[in-house]
Amino acid sequence: MNTPPSPSPLVHVTRGDKIESLHYGHYAVAAPDGSIVEGSGDIHFVTYPRSALKPIQALQLITSGAADAYGLGNIHLSLACSSHWAEPFHVDAVAAWLADLSCKEDDLICGRDYPLDEAAKEALLRQNVDRSRVFHNCSGKHAGFLTTCRHLSHDITGYDEFDHPSQIRYREDLSLVTGVDAGSYNWGIDGCALPAPALPMVDVARSMARLACPGTLPAPEAAAITRLSEAIAAAPEYFWGTAAPCTDLAQVTQGRIIAKIGAEGYMAAMIRDKGLGIAIKVSDGTRRAVTVALFGVLLKMGLLTVLEQTALKNHIMPPVLNSRGTIIGDLRPSPETFG
Repeated sequence: MNTPPSPSPLVHVTRGDKIESLHYGHYAVAAPDGSIVEGSGDIHFVTYPRSALKPIQALQLITSGAADAYGLGNIHLSLACSSHWAEPFHVDAVAAWLADLSCKEDDLICGRDYPLDEAAKEALLRQNVDRSRVFHNCSGKHAGFLTTCRHLSHDITGYDEFDHPSQIRYREDLSLVTGVDAGSYNWGIDGCALPAPALPMVDVARSMARLACPGTLPAPEAAAITRLSEAIAAAPEYFWGTAAPCTDLAQVTQGRIIAKIGAEGYMAAMIRDKGLGIAIKVSDGTRRAVTVALFGVLLKMGLLTVLEQTALKNHIMPPVLNSRGTIIGDLRPSPETFG
């Protein structure tokens, strides 16, 4: 039996002039025809992409007609694909969206949480405000599922169930973009309570390539992913948060590159002008490393202009700070893997 390749070094963490930590992992880059054009580590590694698959989950929001029926704009569509930080503008938008659906906070199946944005969380704690489902980073995705359920007259109380029509439709969409029967994947439960598949990394890379080059998909899904990508480009702050890596990447590249982070160190990206798809997994599950690894792939493949690199330098090589806010090191793409 062949032993799968070991993880590759993806990110160095430095302190002074020494490497203090190393983050290892895997990545694969695919073209729309399914060919793997770049990669390292075990490109067939099977794991959960988690929130990195949100753009696929959001396809039905448009193909069902729900988005048009409820007059959803770029903000809503960006939120439907997001892992937002629950900054006040995120919370206000989700709350207004639920009101338009005649839904309450408790109709969201995700659990109650505090904002991921530290300033927003501290402000709420000072006011003795409790956790809320609207504050959950997946509340935009869940509002999207509720919208589809309302439009198609599905039961909104069970949209987390594996055999609910919205989850069946998600598996159909996932099968379409991966080219693999999604029922054959192993399924777990995501942190937000919805079904979550475990996929080989090559399948995710190929699905992102098909989304990046949507002409290879049937017309309804092609139009849907184009509309979602354009919404993210138009409202990138709703896609993650203020000055967040994927927000800034979408903004700086004007939607040419759309990257979606997932929990436990996962990242999936669409290079829309090249028709490429990227999947990255950091083995230790660290969020701080996976965005740096993404930029390592983008730099290695020459996918960022010099001006874009300058605008994104704080994400390409984010500083390490001490408790006084002094820069004492950085994170950087590993030269062993990315050259």
